[in-house]
Amino acid sequence: HGFLKTGERTQRGIRLPIMAMRLVYPRMGALVIGQSPRPDLVDPLRLALPQAQLVEVGALDGLTAAELPAVAGQKYPLVTRLRNGQRVLVEEEYLAPRLQMALDHLADAEVQASILLCAGSFANLHSPQPLFKPFDTARAMLHSMGMRRIGVLCPIREQEAPIGARWRAAGFTVHLHTAPPDAQDRSLQQWVAQNRGQFDCMLLDYVGHAPETAHMLQQAFALPVLDLGHLTIQALAAVWA
Repeated sequence: HGFLKTGERTQRGIRLPIMAMRLVYPRMGALVIGQSPRPDLVDPLRLALPQAQLVEVGALDGLTAAELPAVAGQKYPLVTRLRNGQRVLVEEEYLAPRLQMALDHLADAEVQASILLCAGSFANLHSPQPLFKPFDTARAMLHSMGMRRIGVLCPIREQEAPIGARWRAAGFTVHLHTAPPDAQDRSLQQWVAQNRGQFDCMLLDYVGHAPETAHMLQQAFALPVLDLGHLTIQALAAVWA
């Protein structure tokens, strides 16, 4: 598992030195906005990078639900979970400095790159190592594909205004809808039918959907569907796999 024995010949017939050589696998950081561990978010990353050493850290690690700020009047509430599985809403502004501390921890752990497992933009996050962010990855891909009109599926209605604002600021014409990503959902069917000619693709602005979700929606509605989370995992794997 990552080792070659002393004296073994490689495929090119080169004999290894006297000391055994260790094949170094990439060390990747997984940054979650809730509490770690989050196998539902990290397992797809593990599948995409089976050889990688994953270091997972959460922005809310060490906190209790009682210590989280109230949700009333939040500008951009994000959905996440605590270690016990409890679902919580946390403001993006509250999470930003805690995410930076978590990212600093990953840098200290000497990861080669990190991935943010959240669709929020968190524009001020910085790291000495590459940081893959779903919003930035999707924005770059959409621009490269010439897709400027997007239908964005939001996880909760409270996120529609901030999600719409950041995609418009990035240069896109945006149509928003809040519904479960289920091809059998009646409101989603009606929204797609009424707006099909108004957008070039559908965007799942959330990290945590099942891997097959985007494909099922694409088959059902016959239009491109991009999942921010899986899109970013694929981008990371393309560089480090």
